[in-house]
Amino acid sequence: MQLVRNAVAHGIEAPEVRGRVGKPKAGTVTLAARRVRGRVVVAVEDDGAGVDLVAVRRRAVDARLLSREAAEALDDTSALALLVVPGLTTAPEADLLAGRGLGLDVVQSAVRRLGDSLRLSSRRHRGFTARIDVPGELGLTRVLWVEADGETYAIPAVAARRVHLRRDMAGRAVMPLATCLDGQPRDGTPLVVELDPADPDGGDTPVAVGVDAVGRTEDLLLRPLSPLVTGIGPYAGVVVRQDGALHLALDVDALVPRLRGSPA
Repeated sequence: MQLVRNAVAHGIEAPEVRGRVGKPKAGTVTLAARRVRGRVVVAVEDDGAGVDLVAVRRRAVDARLLSREAAEALDDTSALALLVVPGLTTAPEADLLAGRGLGLDVVQSAVRRLGDSLRLSSRRHRGFTARIDVPGELGLTRVLWVEADGETYAIPAVAARRVHLRRDMAGRAVMPLATCLDGQPRDGTPLVVELDPADPDGGDTPVAVGVDAVGRTEDLLLRPLSPLVTGIGPYAGVVVRQDGALHLALDVDALVPRLRGSPA
C-alpha cells in the first residue's frame, strides 16, 4: 500500500504536465504479482516522472549523509538506493497521501521482516518500478554461507551470481567483505563472490566482494534484527541454522554502495 501511495503522490505528474510531454493526462499505476520457483515477486510500477537523481544526491548532501564529492561519484543505481534511507525525501513538503518520511524506508523494513529486500529502478520522465522478491513461505529464505575474517555470514542466494578464485579476476580490484563491514584494510581474499546489483532488470555489471571461504546454500528461517543492531551495518536480519546457531544475514542492496566505495 505504501508503494502505491508513493506512486500516486510522488510519481504521477499533474495532468497538464503530462499533456505537455505527450503522455495521457491520466497516469497509470500497475500492481502485479507472480510466483517464480517457490518465491513471490510483487511489482508496483507507475508511468510518472521517475526519480530525479540529481535531487536525491543533493538531498543526501544536505542531510549530511554523504560529502558532495561522494554523492557526485555515485552511479545511478547507488543513488537510487539512497531512497530507502529513513527520512530522506525529495518532496518539498509533507503529503496527505504518502506522508513525508513515511516512504521507502518503511517498505524496506517490512520487506526485511519477510526475508528479502526491495529492488528499485527508474527511468527519468518514463516511470518508476519497485519490486519485492520474497520467499513463498513467510520468513524462509535460501542463503549462501560465506566466511570473512573468522566470521560467518549469510548472503541471499538469489543475489549471488557466481564464485571465482581471486587469481582469476585479472587484476580487478575487489574489496574484502570484512573491510566493507568495518572499514579496516586487509590483504586480498582467496575467493570472490559476484553479487547482482539492486537493478531489478539485471542490466548493471555484477559487484564483486572478497571472502575467505564459501559454504553451501540452505533454506533457513530469517528473523528480524533488533533496532539496536539494524543501524550498525548492511544487515537484513538473523539466520537461524539447523543447530540453533545465529548468524547475520547481509542486505545486498545496502552492501553494494559500500563495495563501490561510497557509504550505503
